[in-house]
Amino acid sequence: MKYFTLMIGFLCLLSTFIMAYPDTDPNLQFLPPDLRELNSASNAYQGHYFKSLNYLVQLLSPGYIRRSISNIRQYDPETGLHTVIGKSSRKWLDGRPVETHRQLDFIIRAQNKGFFVIQTPQFIAYTKDGRFRIDHENRLVTLSNNYPVLGVDGFIYLNYPLDVTVARNGTIYNGAQRVGKLQIAVFRYFTDMNTLESMDGKVFILPEPVELLVGDDHYQVMNNFMQQANPYKSHDSYFYKAMYKSTHISLQSVIKSQRRIFNATN
Repeated sequence: MKYFTLMIGFLCLLSTFIMAYPDTDPNLQFLPPDLRELNSASNAYQGHYFKSLNYLVQLLSPGYIRRSISNIRQYDPETGLHTVIGKSSRKWLDGRPVETHRQLDFIIRAQNKGFFVIQTPQFIAYTKDGRFRIDHENRLVTLSNNYPVLGVDGFIYLNYPLDVTVARNGTIYNGAQRVGKLQIAVFRYFTDMNTLESMDGKVFILPEPVELLVGDDHYQVMNNFMQQANPYKSHDSYFYKAMYKSTHISLQSVIKSQRRIFNATN
């Protein structure tokens, strides 16, 4: 743990030394186009770097959904210049299920498209973190942030002693008593899920309504399990290599251009 903490601190410190200039910096207006493109590639590299740093920070956060950064080279017809941007999206793969033997830990199996529905103070929200507990009002709430968990008929209430089981369709029983049915949101398309806005990487809100799948046959619910975060450190090497190659090619282009200018003026 000490080594891990020191590594995170080192990475945070390192990040302060790799900041590129923003594209709006007036000093960049006098740079050759290839140098400005190289600078924008450095900005894109920052996105990869902070994404990878977030992998390490969130590696042990159940229900966390990792981000992905794609490099896009785009042309601005007004300036006649190219820039490289890092486009962010989410990788909606479910994390690894881990058996916890805890009655109020739940997971959804819905081909990566299922979410628990919860109530934040401002919004209806969605999460894959199914670690729940009972609050002072006997409501089922999230273990993190204490957001009430929504059932198909509203809040779900449980009384002690607990002997919780769950049917595959999300119906919860405490002993022989049926106490409610979890409201499960299953998205039809990943493109619809890409409209979700992240609150913290684990809780998401939907700014515009989309069509969800209806019916119990689209998902299965289990308890005594939790869903781990889905980041994998092994993904980092590919992005670092890709960004290095992209920046190296751009840098070689700069060197060749400056060499041609030098040869033409001497």
